[in-house]
Amino acid sequence: GNTPCAAILGQRGILKLRGVWAEALGKAVLPMAHPAYLLRNPIAKREAWADLLAIKARLG
Repeated sequence: GNTPCAAILGQRGILKLRGVWAEALGKAVLPMAHPAYLLRNPIAKREAWADLLAIKARLG
C-alpha cells in the first residue's frame, strides 16, 4: 500500500509502483496493493495475483 511504500521506499503512488521490483533495506521488495483495496476494487485482484506469482517465481 501507499503507507508502507512511503515509509520503506520514500515514494508514494502504489498504482504506479506495484508490480515493479525495488530494493529497500538491502532486500528486494515488490510493492502490492493493500488487501482492503482489493476488497473495494475486485478487478485489481488479477494484478495482485500476478504480483504473488512474481514473488513465488523469485523465491524459486
